[in-house]
Order: sequence, then structure tokens, then C-alpha cells
Amino acid sequence: MTTNPKLSIIVTSYNVQDYIAEAIESILSQSIGEIEVIVVDDGSTDGTVGIIKSYAELDDRVKPVLFTQNTIGGVASAANAGLEIATGDYIGFADGDDVYDSEMFGKMHRAAVKHDADLAMCQFMLQNAVTGERVDSDDKKNWEQIETITSMELDDKARRRILGFSPVPWRKIYRREMVQRGQLRFPVGDYFFEDNPFHWASVLSARNVVLLPEVLCYHRMARPGQTMSNVGPSLFKLFKHHDNIHNWLMQNGRQAYLPLLLEWVAKQNAWISEKALDEDLHLLLAELHPIVSQYALEEIEGLGFSKEGRTYKMLLAARDNDLDQFSLYAKQGRKKKVASPKPPVAQQPTHAARVDIEDIYFALMVIKKRIDKLEDMVSGLTEQGGASPEAKSRSFLEKLIRKVKG
Repeated sequence: MTTNPKLSIIVTSYNVQDYIAEAIESILSQSIGEIEVIVVDDGSTDGTVGIIKSYAELDDRVKPVLFTQNTIGGVASAANAGLEIATGDYIGFADGDDVYDSEMFGKMHRAAVKHDADLAMCQFMLQNAVTGERVDSDDKKNWEQIETITSMELDDKARRRILGFSPVPWRKIYRREMVQRGQLRFPVGDYFFEDNPFHWASVLSARNVVLLPEVLCYHRMARPGQTMSNVGPSLFKLFKHHDNIHNWLMQNGRQAYLPLLLEWVAKQNAWISEKALDEDLHLLLAELHPIVSQYALEEIEGLGFSKEGRTYKMLLAARDNDLDQFSLYAKQGRKKKVASPKPPVAQQPTHAARVDIEDIYFALMVIKKRIDKLEDMVSGLTEQGGASPEAKSRSFLEKLIRKVKG
């Protein structure tokens, strides 16, 4: 193992025997050699552990941490275990089933050192595990004005901007001294999207960030075996992070960001309420009411949402605990109602279920991208000239079939 690693890379894994070798290989082949690779497995029951052990035997940079059973904290518990033993000047994270460019960690580390940055961040894309198709993530919009490697001092305006980026940790590196000083950890509990509180704490703790507008990471989603069984009420647990973030803000004198936190709640609800089944809306309201009721009406009005918009009206309904109004505006946000049976009542969610929820979220992005492409094709069809209506229809149908098959 490297005596004084420049970078500690914490790889979290759980039942990813088909992908873990590729992930470890891509990390060991990074252009930065002075690394330690801390692979934390959360009690896998397939062949993942055996593969991890084989790499540890071949390369002394690999440090395995193997849980004997799956934990309720899932990725959070695994990531925290890695943070406890990391020794690098910087710390990075990697999912055991993702794909990393061989220059990713080297480029981020060199940029962070050059600009003396507490944080470094690159772009990522989504990769379908079955087809290999790669598509942009919704995070791409945040990079539109960033054309070259950009160092940014984190004043109040910049912090608010960076907080709007996707919170995923596996395309960032963090100065270890900052992580230790702030005792930054992922919240452990029956949660989803545990990276949200860590994202807030790290952005508000950092002095500066360097942005690399290059796609260097591919987040694999839609793995075989994933299900949609927990898409409903389980996803509502995202809102439990309000209190985690709220408590951190209060403990660290960052009360000025409380309105931004309420805005985060409103925006998360705006898209989750569109996906929720009618019979689950009372459960969503049960999560939101205790949160929104902490804020005064003036604070809700001060967010700047249109008073006629559903986002604002749903906040008011949540504050008043008015299920009829809340349901009314939730349904207004749906472009089309797709009949779907209520998922069966699930037992205590496992780590695998939590990971599936995140992948389902990304899968919805992919579906949205495909629909957008089809809409562009329809628009282009109406602008064509010369071809008969029959020929246009055949052409469109052929393209549609190819898109659906793809």
C-alpha cells in the first residue's frame, strides 16, 4: 500500500459481482498512482466479496472492509467506515457498479491541488446497464456556463449555486482535513439519498471548489433484478433529510440557508408528488406537514414561487395539513394518469431496495430524454416538405420503432 497516499478512494459495494471487477480495475488504472482504495462491502451475499479479496491479494493499494451482514445504513454506513480509516490528502467516492474514466481522479486531484481547493467536481452521465446507452443527467444544466476548468471561491452566492448541483459524491473529491475538521459523515438510518445532507455540509464547509466540465464518470442504472416495488411511500423518506440538514445548519450557525432548505423541500415535493399514487398522497402529506409547519407563512411567501403555481399551493396545503387541497394540486402536476396497481406492502427495506430507488430516479430521467427525442422527431416531421403524408407517416413509424427498440 502507498505509504502517504495523495488520494483515498472509498468504494462502496453490495451484491455487484457482475460489475465490481470493472469498477476496481478502472480505479487501480487511474493516472494518479499514489492512492489507497478502501473497498467497503455491506454484507454481500453473492460473489462480490471474493472478487474484492482477490484484488486485495494482487494489489496492496486495495484495503478491504467487509461487513458480515447488511446494515440498515447501507451506503451511508459503508461510506462512513471508509472515512474513518482514510489517510489520503483528499478523499473520493466510487460506487462498486459504476464506470470511471482512467483520468477522472487524477484530473480532479491535479485541479484541486493547483487551485488549493477543498472540493473538486466533474460531470457525469447515466449508463444503462443492459443496453450500454449513455444519456445526460439533469445535472448537465448546471454546467452550461462552465466551459473550462473553473476555480470558484465559495461566497454566499456561489454556495447557493453549488448546492443546486446534484449531490452525488462519486464524481467529487474532498480535502480530508476539511472532512475531519467538520466531522462530516453520512446520516445513518432508514433513508434514501443519504448524499443530500453530506452535500450540504461539505459545500457549506468548503472555502472553494474547482469545477471540471468534462464527463469522467458513468453512473450505471437499470441493473437486472431491480424492481419498482418500493417506488411509492419508500421514496417519501427523502424528506427525513430535512431535519438532518436543518440540525446541521443550526449547529453550525448557518441559519441563513434555512429558506433555501425549504425551497429544496418544495422542489423535491414538486416532482415526487407527480409520481405518487393517489392512495399514497396522505402518506406524502404526513411526511411534509411536520416539516412545512415549522416555517411561518411569511417564509413560504418569501421563496419567490408564483402564488398561482402548484409548488406554492402545495406548500400551503402541506402547512395546513389539508389533504383535499394537497391531492388536488398533486394531481394537477401530472401530464397523464397511468393506471398502476398499488405496490405490495414491503417489509423493512434492505440496502438493495434503497439503491434501487436511486436507480429508478435516474431511469425516469432516461425515459424523459427518450420522450423529448420523440417529440423532436414529431416536430421535425411537421416541418418536412415534399413527401406525401403516407411517406411521412411511414418514416416516422420506422423511426419510432427503432427508438422504442433502442
